[in-house]
Amino acid sequence: MNSNRNIVIFLLFLTLALSLGACSVLPSDPGQPQDSDPVFVLPPVVASTPTGIPNDTPAPAGETQPAPVDVPAASGELYFVLNDLHSGALSLGRLPQDCLLSGSACAQVEIVPGFPNLDESVRPLVWSPDGRLAALPYHDLLLIYDPQTGTWSNIAQLMVNDLPEWSPDSAWLAFISQSGDQKDVYLIRPDGSGLKNLTSGQFSGAEHHLAQVFWPGEGQVAFWHFAPQQAKQLVAMRVDNGEWTTLVTMAELTKDTLVYSPNRLEVALESISSGDSQLVIASADGSNMRTIASYGQATLWPLVWSPDGQWVAYSVYRSTEADPFSRVYIAPRDGSAEPLEIFKADNVSALAWGPDSLHLVILGDAAGITQLYLADIQQGTAVLLQAPGLDPQANIQGVSWRLVR
Repeated sequence: MNSNRNIVIFLLFLTLALSLGACSVLPSDPGQPQDSDPVFVLPPVVASTPTGIPNDTPAPAGETQPAPVDVPAASGELYFVLNDLHSGALSLGRLPQDCLLSGSACAQVEIVPGFPNLDESVRPLVWSPDGRLAALPYHDLLLIYDPQTGTWSNIAQLMVNDLPEWSPDSAWLAFISQSGDQKDVYLIRPDGSGLKNLTSGQFSGAEHHLAQVFWPGEGQVAFWHFAPQQAKQLVAMRVDNGEWTTLVTMAELTKDTLVYSPNRLEVALESISSGDSQLVIASADGSNMRTIASYGQATLWPLVWSPDGQWVAYSVYRSTEADPFSRVYIAPRDGSAEPLEIFKADNVSALAWGPDSLHLVILGDAAGITQLYLADIQQGTAVLLQAPGLDPQANIQGVSWRLVR
């Protein structure tokens, strides 16, 4: 009960700070412009069946639910890195969405020329929301891939921690970079212009750690801050003037996994209560908080929303002799059905939703080989993804799904 109350307080503080605009922790100019973004307003209620198809069932009394995100008609491509176990060579492959989602036979895997990732420090391509460009951090370079021209370009020479995050309008990239003991949050445009250090050395020193940069709303970047003997802090910064605020301070409430829904009206997070890992979904204003499931001592990762905002997919790893597996579940965001287990493997390293929100690509490790599996949400099944040129003895890494609107 105390954990749930703390989560509500956390989310209320988060929404209040974001809707009113972040304010500096230092003395500020009273004439400083304030963020004019409106407070989040929830759309009408739409209830869902376990298959995700809207029906006429009313929501529980007093509960307001976001409508599904209106996802424009989109095609797509699945990208992944092939690691040849014999030669160690890496190549970037792609398959069109049609053969993956329709059940028809896939053509030969297309190898993308010029893939610059030449060693095993493989990260997935991070696609812009409009699907036009992808970012790839590689050692001390931040690269941009344009699938229309097939070109790769270096836009910054900085060590990028974690993965960069695109702004909702695809105009900016935010990322965390570390040089020695100094960690900073940067912004840059995909053409390499506008490079800006938002934090300007405010988190220098080995005791400071920054993680998981994301965009909670237009014009604001948020990230987690850790320091020894201090509670974890969620910090937000305004990109126009660099003003920042600590949105919330907490001790053991959650891990740093907090994922916004596509419409930014809800969050999914892992909550820790007395050693019990719980999947929690709540409205961004702190209302409608619901514990979807509890898994004891476990790690919930990865955690991803479907493009229509109606489903959450996640992996649960317990690391015990009795259950030494990673299990993938899908859960409706409104809690209308129990989470459904659709896959089990020794390890699950990535989840990627298809553009139809009815299929999920799983990167799973079985018998020492990491392969691609395709889950059908309506059927509740997952099968090994097969295509000509997809060597079943090759390790697959760095999976991502490009949406082409």
